[in-house]
Amino acid sequence: MYKHNSIAAFLMLSLLPVSSSSSISPSAISNSKSIDNHPTPILGTLLVSAIGERDSGEEDDIVQFTIARPTPTLAAAAQSSSLRSNLTTSVASSQSTENQNDQDVFKLVFTVGSDDSYYNARFQFGDNSQQNSSNSSSSSTNSQEIGLRLDLIQPEIWVMNGGNYKECAEIYASRSSILNQYQSVSSIPSSVTDIPLFTTNCAKRGLYTSSSDSMPLPSGVGDASINNGDAYTIPYMNQIQASGEFVTDNFNFNLTSGNNFQMTNFTFVNVNDTSMYVGGLGLASYPRGNGFLSRLVSQDIIKSQSYSLWFSNSTSPGNDLFAQLIPGVVDQKYYIGDLYSADMIPHSGMRYNYTQSSVNADLANLILPIINLDNIKIERIDTGESVSIKSDENEVLPVLLDSRILYSYLPLNVIINLAIQTNAYYSSEANRWLVECDTLTSNENATIEFVIGSVLVQIPLREFLVDAVYQGYNLQFESGNKACFLTFLRTDAAGFNSLGLPFLRHIYLVVDNDGKQVALANSNKFLQVDQSELLHLNSNNKLPTYNYSSIAPAARNISSIAYIESGTIPFATSMAYANVGNVTTEAITLSYSEVTLNSGETVALDIPARLSGALIKSGSIFVTGVTASASTVPSSQVTSSSRGDAPILQIVGIGSAFTGGKMGVWISMISILLGLCLTMM
Repeated sequence: MYKHNSIAAFLMLSLLPVSSSSSISPSAISNSKSIDNHPTPILGTLLVSAIGERDSGEEDDIVQFTIARPTPTLAAAAQSSSLRSNLTTSVASSQSTENQNDQDVFKLVFTVGSDDSYYNARFQFGDNSQQNSSNSSSSSTNSQEIGLRLDLIQPEIWVMNGGNYKECAEIYASRSSILNQYQSVSSIPSSVTDIPLFTTNCAKRGLYTSSSDSMPLPSGVGDASINNGDAYTIPYMNQIQASGEFVTDNFNFNLTSGNNFQMTNFTFVNVNDTSMYVGGLGLASYPRGNGFLSRLVSQDIIKSQSYSLWFSNSTSPGNDLFAQLIPGVVDQKYYIGDLYSADMIPHSGMRYNYTQSSVNADLANLILPIINLDNIKIERIDTGESVSIKSDENEVLPVLLDSRILYSYLPLNVIINLAIQTNAYYSSEANRWLVECDTLTSNENATIEFVIGSVLVQIPLREFLVDAVYQGYNLQFESGNKACFLTFLRTDAAGFNSLGLPFLRHIYLVVDNDGKQVALANSNKFLQVDQSELLHLNSNNKLPTYNYSSIAPAARNISSIAYIESGTIPFATSMAYANVGNVTTEAITLSYSEVTLNSGETVALDIPARLSGALIKSGSIFVTGVTASASTVPSSQVTSSSRGDAPILQIVGIGSAFTGGKMGVWISMISILLGLCLTMM
């Protein structure tokens, strides 16, 4: 009997929470000396402490986590060393400024407005008031200034219809006059917020009004059967909705060289129904209308439907956020290290419902910038110690590069591993991961590393944070510390894997749609460019017409600037994706699926209990640490991975082990029943 009771007691005690009497300092990564890391010889099991304090009242319940993962092979270790040697810490002075050759290249600048988080460029539709001479008539009687958003994943130019929408400034003013009558957001009745003024979208960057009476017929379009007025839905893989009709008009834009360029009789989409505030400059292939890159090819500006893209150094204090789009050309000034190319990864799936089969067909035919993530790591750059947050480093992870999202979408097990390392909590109310802002924004050592073939991209963790705003409140923890959202969400919330702007800002991206190739390098973060000079805002005179015959790279015989030709990206070295076993690039496919929002049915997510205990009340975050591990989300947003069918995540605490998901629940129940049976014997 004594033996049975002892066994029962042991089984019962094994179910109790485990606390550590030697917890690591909450300032962990911010103060490198306080971290107690225990790596195995070649980055085996690594203890990386939580970043920051979880909650002022929960210190006794903090368990130090490690992530158990296989020790890398010697080949993988050698590759890691080779990748790291390519990280550049400085460049020659000639690489820090643009010279005349760089400035003369056909380029557009995209800027981020004070009321925005995305990249937009200025365009003029209708009459051209920018050129000092204009020898073409317009279908419109007036010039219409419209901003278009950088849009990598669809092929059309689209604008917001002035007949269906109003400017946001007008809408916001009307809303404010009503909202000022109430003391708080919670006191506003639904009878107010449900009126069209609050439910109808608005335009932030201008509206387009067509003149159907004098509209030219489409010509040189991707689909010869297209006519003005034909209905069309932009085939987005993400959750953007945009549908309208084709129209034809002139439009023009200024180049960074100080020239103006006009496209006459251009067929694009005038959108009547959208979930967005700004239209798009589509750069994918192939368009049904004229298409921006397609028209540049037909006008002999570039040799293939292709482009390269450079973002300004967003980490420099006071530096404006902007990007330069370089159609059809690679310029070595804009990247550091080596440029590596690979074939685009194909995609497959069903994004729209059965009634929109033509949109699904258009989406299936798109040429999109899809790459494979060989690995994702968290690293302390002061010590060089790192840990993979992929549960299986040999598993392929294709991702779409999307310039219209701030959040990146990755498998749930990757995000859970990231949450452990960043001390993040999941809120089922906000459907976001919450962290204390200061512990990451002030930390220079914590970085995320993305390994893509031969390219290693290292990004500070703080760049994957946004202010946590929920139901009108700026959220904060009980301690008073400001809260931020991690800009990572699970794959099934979007229907596919993707990386957004925080990643794109750190790479020089080259896309050859005709050759179905993509190339990457680390962005030249040392390049100093004055945004105002690129925009030519101080010019009081009209700009000269772009003369491509005298400015094109080939005419100048420039060794560091060259055209992209179908199947050939200049200066790029071909690379293969690593750690994918016998899977070839051609065999990797990005899968996407339809995402149905606001479904009432809920299912469980396999998130560890101590990571899902964030409760939000009146702007404050309360961390319980004892919430059930099953968080709920719409069933339509759940894949097999989040249901627990994926390989079990190896999360190990000091003196305890967490097996995760439903298996852990069954083990606990069996242990309790066995303990009770032994006690009764």
